[in-house]
Amino acid sequence: MAGEILIFGGLLLDRYFSIEKWPVRGQDGYFTGETSFVGGCAVNMAATIRNLGGNPQVVSCIGDDAVGSTIRMYCRDAGLSEQYLFDTLGTTGSCLVFSELDGERTFLTQKGVEERFPLELEQNLQKAEPGWIGVTGYYLLSQDGEAILRCLERLSSQGSHILFDPSPLVGDIQPGLLNRILKICQIMTPNQVELLKLGGPTKLSSWMEKPSFSSKENKAAVFLHQQENFPIQRLRAEL
Repeated sequence: MAGEILIFGGLLLDRYFSIEKWPVRGQDGYFTGETSFVGGCAVNMAATIRNLGGNPQVVSCIGDDAVGSTIRMYCRDAGLSEQYLFDTLGTTGSCLVFSELDGERTFLTQKGVEERFPLELEQNLQKAEPGWIGVTGYYLLSQDGEAILRCLERLSSQGSHILFDPSPLVGDIQPGLLNRILKICQIMTPNQVELLKLGGPTKLSSWMEKPSFSSKENKAAVFLHQQENFPIQRLRAEL
């Protein structure tokens, strides 16, 4: 159990465009460069865990298209497991990333089959015994969010620990699903904007004081901030 880490989150294709300035709305402009990468928060988490010597397993559907084939080829080349990648009919999603000179990025995503969570994929996970699970907030925006949460709750009840990465669209997650993931996760990683959408530092402190629903363990939050006098002075958990 301890050696396996599941990453719940859709895999898609990121298409990067470098721009020097945005045109006036309705007018013309230019981009100065273009490149593509296999993307999605899940693949970034998996690659980092792999580089640190861990055993990540991404849970995602991929389409029967060229992008789906590219994703499988990337995973093989990167040494990432394909055990829980599920082939399904349809188009894999893509994300347009507009990168400015100062590093600011704007994202526009076209969803595809990666947001699905069919019964067959859930059944493939019946024998999984991960020590840890990473969950992206984007995945809970899926049309199958309820099925995803049920699977996570089952794994949590069996002893798996959960890290929840809220994502910039955390405010769009159905309140019921959001409350349920917050009950079972031990670690949360919001940035400043996401923290505010979750209710701010006060609510985060309250969440940390409540033990995990399933494991009764302490919780922790990890985030970056630029304020010298941030309201939360000490974040600690013994996991």
